[in-house]
Amino acid sequence: MPPTIETPRLMLRSFVQDDFEAYYAAILSQAAVMRWLSANGEPRTREEAAVALARFLSPDRDPRDRLWAVTEKVNRQLLGHAALQRLDKGDLIEVGYALGERYWGAGYATEASRAVVDFGFATTDLDLIVGVARPENAASRRVLEKSGMTFKGLRHYYGLDLAYYEMTRDEHAADRERRQAQRAMS
Repeated sequence: MPPTIETPRLMLRSFVQDDFEAYYAAILSQAAVMRWLSANGEPRTREEAAVALARFLSPDRDPRDRLWAVTEKVNRQLLGHAALQRLDKGDLIEVGYALGERYWGAGYATEASRAVVDFGFATTDLDLIVGVARPENAASRRVLEKSGMTFKGLRHYYGLDLAYYEMTRDEHAADRERRQAQRAMS
C-alpha cells in the first residue's frame, strides 16, 4: 500500500473496496475517459471493473506498482487515480493518472502527477521516471510537460505507438527548485 500524499487541493491515498462505485462512475464506465486508457478505448463492464479494483487491492500486487485514489482534500470526493508503475510490465517506471471528465481542465492531473513524481524521486533510488500518452491526447501530453517531463519521441508500449516522455533525477531536482522559487516569488 502506498503512503498517503497530500497536495494543496488533493489527497492521494490507497484504494479501498468502498471506492468501487465512485471509481466505476468516474473512470471505468466513462467512454470519454476510457478512450485514452484502454487499448480498445471502450468502457469497462461492472464485472471487468470489479476485477480491475480487485487487482488494485491485491496484496500480491508487484511492489513496484503503486496506485493511489485521487480525492479532493476538502470533501474527499474520488476524482480518479494516479500511479507509479512498471511501464508495460517492463523495467521502466511510469507516472500515470486518470480523472473523471468533470475534473478535466482544473489542474488536478498536473497536481497529482507532480506529487507522484516527487514521491518517486524522494523515496526510491530511481534515476528516471517516464510517462506515455496517446499522441492525439494533447491534454495528457500537457500534463506530462507541466510535470517537468521532456518529450523523447514515439515509442511502442501497451500495443500502441505512444508519445514518450522522460525525467531524470537531476532534471527533477532542477524542476523542483524552479517551482519552489516561483512559489516564493508569488
